[in-house]
Amino acid sequence: MNPRRKVRMFIALLVALVFISGGLYKKITVSAAENYVTTANLNLRSGPGTGYTVLAVIPKGTTVSVESISGGWGKLTYAGKTGYSSMTYLTRSTVPTSDPRVTTANLNFRTGPGTSYSIIATIPKGTTVNVLSESGGWARFVYGGRTGYSSSAYLSKTTTPPPSETILYYRVTTDELNIRSGPGTSYSIVGVIPHGGTVAVYSVSGSWARVMYNGIKGYSHTAYLAVPSSTSASRVITSGLVASSQKHIALTFDAGWLYDQTIPILNVLDTYGIKATFFVRAYWIRDNLTMAKEILRRGHSLQNHSLNHPHMNTMTEAQIRYEFTESTKIFNDYLSIRPNLFRPPFGEYNSTVLRVAGEQGYPYSVMWTIDTHDWAETINGVTVTTDYIVNRVLNNATDRGIVLMHIAYAKTPQALPRIIEGLRARGYTFRTVNQMVP
Repeated sequence: MNPRRKVRMFIALLVALVFISGGLYKKITVSAAENYVTTANLNLRSGPGTGYTVLAVIPKGTTVSVESISGGWGKLTYAGKTGYSSMTYLTRSTVPTSDPRVTTANLNFRTGPGTSYSIIATIPKGTTVNVLSESGGWARFVYGGRTGYSSSAYLSKTTTPPPSETILYYRVTTDELNIRSGPGTSYSIVGVIPHGGTVAVYSVSGSWARVMYNGIKGYSHTAYLAVPSSTSASRVITSGLVASSQKHIALTFDAGWLYDQTIPILNVLDTYGIKATFFVRAYWIRDNLTMAKEILRRGHSLQNHSLNHPHMNTMTEAQIRYEFTESTKIFNDYLSIRPNLFRPPFGEYNSTVLRVAGEQGYPYSVMWTIDTHDWAETINGVTVTTDYIVNRVLNNATDRGIVLMHIAYAKTPQALPRIIEGLRARGYTFRTVNQMVP
């Protein structure tokens, strides 16, 4: 081969390699799998391009974790499937982190994860920041309205709870019990609770509970905290308990994974001036925080539908307890509210579920009087249409009834105006479930 031709081929190959490694095909690894929110219904494909098959459609407003970005395509997992989606329709999530840290010295806040990056500001010692992600000894967070990085070596995990902290439940000590400054026996003792003392519990992590006794807050071992003997199992109700001279009925909506009909449903309820009860999976709150806040902003009741919608009547007591403690914590951390009503996923429960629910501060487990079947395509060979849903409610309505619907199906907001108008014509007024129990 001509030597000049060899040189030209070598140069062409070198240019191509530089283009591929540094150009459009460069792979960007995202620190700590950052969260993004879909800005439209978005295809999840088997590969990074429109020529690949669609594995699933991710609804608008869903929070997903992006592992890496390459050529404008993000690699992520949704509904158990790992694939690729266009970054054009993904925006960085603004969901607050639950990883507060305190600066242990005056700390430089930089534009990137390293000392070679310029300093944005100097953060005073003792400042609390919320860490969004952490990689290679550098933490990313927002300070002074700017997103930047600081060395993790000068950020200490704080044991101070947020101001919105609320009580999960109360416990009684089975022996004299130390309150410590942190969750472990190596932490200093800040107080002592006598045998039989009543303790407020804010959160539980592992074998340690964050508690308060006589104004002293700290940590105590859960082995010496018992359920008060006066605590009753959660009571199952299928209708309201409070009698009235008027006929009452409650509209309830369950949220598992999808969310697309939330705003249409809220708009219908606003039009008719009705407040409803929404039973939501706690992870749904975490993944759809804007929607959850909108439900509260419009004056509706937001209640617990478990952590991750499992079959709780098949679980161990420890697993059941985890569902309650973790879901309650998410309500508190993300929304600063403490739910007191529980709706069992699939309507399934047993004596253990009800006992633990009562211990965790849920006096009522709310079932329903009418299942609208809005979740189904067919029931016993009958197609579930908008007319079917409307007639099912109007033909089965009773005083203090509880109507079960969902926020995932277009038929629901379509049927809702006729349901409301039909019930009002029959003399019903609308209440939340909270207003129908003592």
